[in-house]
Amino acid sequence: MKISKSLILMAGAILLTALLLRNVGSGGGEASCVLTGSDEVAKALQNGAHVIDVRTQGEFNQGHLPGAMLMDVSNRDFIEKIRRLDRNAQYVVYCKTGIRSGRAIQIMQREGFGNLCNIRGGTSQLLQSGYELVH
Repeated sequence: MKISKSLILMAGAILLTALLLRNVGSGGGEASCVLTGSDEVAKALQNGAHVIDVRTQGEFNQGHLPGAMLMDVSNRDFIEKIRRLDRNAQYVVYCKTGIRSGRAIQIMQREGFGNLCNIRGGTSQLLQSGYELVH
């Protein structure tokens, strides 16, 4: 059976496109769980999950989840900071929309973390649902 080069290239392009599109909108990281509302976030916090805010200092100062640790995913020291954390603990990771937190989760997974929850829609979604951030 003879397969043309163009057919092989087309199949490769389709496969590559599918792999790239799989992570669009999630920031790339597949969280262990996705929290979809303020009730789920409140329950995770009550159950002792550690909270990581991956937004900027300015965004954090405007309001954040209770007990959140600020670890800006855009800063050069992000990996250094997460390496100091317990890899076996549960973490709720969030940002404004869920994109940066998805990226942070991807980095954390590469560093050996496994129990990671992302907040779908981030603080934008929480605020729309009536959740109050602390200052």
